[in-house]
Amino acid sequence: MSSSTAGPGHQVHVVGLESVTVGFECDGASDGRPLMLLHGFPDAVATWDGVVGDLLRHDPGLRIVRPYIRGHGPTVVHEGLPITAETSALAQDVVQLADHLGINRFHLVGSDWGCRAAYALAGLWPDRVRSMVTVGTGYNEATPITDLSMPQVSSFWYQWLFNTPHGEELLRARTTEFCRHLWRVWSPSWSFSDAEFEAAATAFANPQFVDTVLHYYRYRWGGAPAAGRYVETQRHVESMPDITVPTTHIQGGADFCTRPETASQFEGRISAPYHRVDLPGIGHFPQREVPVEVAAVIRRAIARVDFADGDGSFE
Repeated sequence: MSSSTAGPGHQVHVVGLESVTVGFECDGASDGRPLMLLHGFPDAVATWDGVVGDLLRHDPGLRIVRPYIRGHGPTVVHEGLPITAETSALAQDVVQLADHLGINRFHLVGSDWGCRAAYALAGLWPDRVRSMVTVGTGYNEATPITDLSMPQVSSFWYQWLFNTPHGEELLRARTTEFCRHLWRVWSPSWSFSDAEFEAAATAFANPQFVDTVLHYYRYRWGGAPAAGRYVETQRHVESMPDITVPTTHIQGGADFCTRPETASQFEGRISAPYHRVDLPGIGHFPQREVPVEVAAVIRRAIARVDFADGDGSFE
């Protein structure tokens, strides 16, 4: 395992796993209660900075791990393997990283792609997840296109675009500009700084970024196949198994990426205790827009499970 400094306060560790080399950051106590934070597209592990700071102020006994998802930062698929981003592949990367770090069970939080990876992980390996918090994207792995509301169809314009040669050409030619535009339209009432976006955009310089993004959205809508190694796990994920992990969903009321009505579509498939927290006026990046509120929700979700398991609770 190697490490490097990505910016002030950011020590990035890099480890080679079965099919990917994964970059990740660690915060908190090395022997603490494990918490995995999964970012989305187009974003980076810094999306959790405000959340992590608040979490550790209240409970320094957490062991927080923030992996870069495939195609972002230093995380790349090994040479010679297909560059794919099925949700079961993203989930498997997290499980293998946990195995490498000697972590058996962990609390899990995801945003955007990280949400869908978290649902996949909870569906495939529920015994690994103590609690789950999803931010912005509901359980919608197998949403039929005919069931989407017209506002949601409009919000998914970029996903249809990425399924065309023109979309690929545009993303390759204007990667950073395109991603900045998505931030603006997904959270129109949030005024992010140039520095905040540029800190995330360094993760898009990954040589596999564009190919990873294209496969993720092309696979999602039937425009690309799954890699052979993930066919069986992906089939299970797409069967929409009941989620048996205690789950809390945080939903921005002004999210113009995954609309609030879409995020609630399959809430009934979560058979474990379920809570939903709606944040009026907040867009697609609650962890960036209102990190203290998001951290409080995560603390409550962890405390409910820790208390039930006899590990104590915290405020």
